[in-house]
Amino acid sequence: MIGIVFNPVTFSGKSVDRMKHFLGILDERGVEYTYRETTCEGDAVRIAAELAETCDIIVPAGGDGTVYETVNGAISKDPTFMILPFGSGNDIARSVGVNGLSDEELADILLAGKTRPMDYLVSDGKASMVYVSFGIVVNIIRDFKDPNNARKSYNSTVLASVRRSRPRRYRIRTPTMDRELSADFISTQNTATAGGGMVITAEAKDDDGKMDLVIIEHKNVVRKYLNILALNKGKVSKQPNAIVERTEWEEITPLDGIEWYSVDGELLTTNGLRVDICGKQMRVICP
Repeated sequence: MIGIVFNPVTFSGKSVDRMKHFLGILDERGVEYTYRETTCEGDAVRIAAELAETCDIIVPAGGDGTVYETVNGAISKDPTFMILPFGSGNDIARSVGVNGLSDEELADILLAGKTRPMDYLVSDGKASMVYVSFGIVVNIIRDFKDPNNARKSYNSTVLASVRRSRPRRYRIRTPTMDRELSADFISTQNTATAGGGMVITAEAKDDDGKMDLVIIEHKNVVRKYLNILALNKGKVSKQPNAIVERTEWEEITPLDGIEWYSVDGELLTTNGLRVDICGKQMRVICP
């Protein structure tokens, strides 16, 4: 049985008609499914857990945040996941290879049922498929979520976030590293992209049993802005102040107190975090 979890406010509500169209395709083909919509933040966790009791295929329909909640609700039952890229970011769908496809193509892929393994990260007991991040990008996400910035342009919001950002001190531990440093940005990547297709490290693979740790050490204000330009060009991991390591686990300890961080677009706080690649991969339906 197929269980579909749709977030109707994803992509500012612009995907509601698309969801109706996709369900119409399934109806025309005589596909049996259970369909549920979320009503509030965190609702996909509860819905996915309920669907996973009777469904062996779970389909989150929305952006990366919807996928994050759905996976965390259902993964203990070990279902197969199919991503419907109906959000604005869609980095998981991009990595799987289903972003940018038509509804008919997505239905074909779902019904064909071809699967492949996919890694996922585990931090603080939660699964994530894209990233765990600290620093400037987290501040940008916080500002975009602030209703007071709703009428501001993308560029003005980003520039304001960057101006206010200050380097933070961390202790970073991996199997081959143990050091304290000052950083503008830290991201642990399961996929190559984040933030709606922005390349963080092109070498990242989502099925190699490793995660890619990218640290941008703080040097000076000029270099901070150069790093933002490089981030927009997909070259941040190639900067002279970048540290990149492929690893199976890491520990990130903020040394300046409790700090905000982001997991697949969700905002959380921590005074120390361990991130692992889960030893058991999930199954995703792919082209």
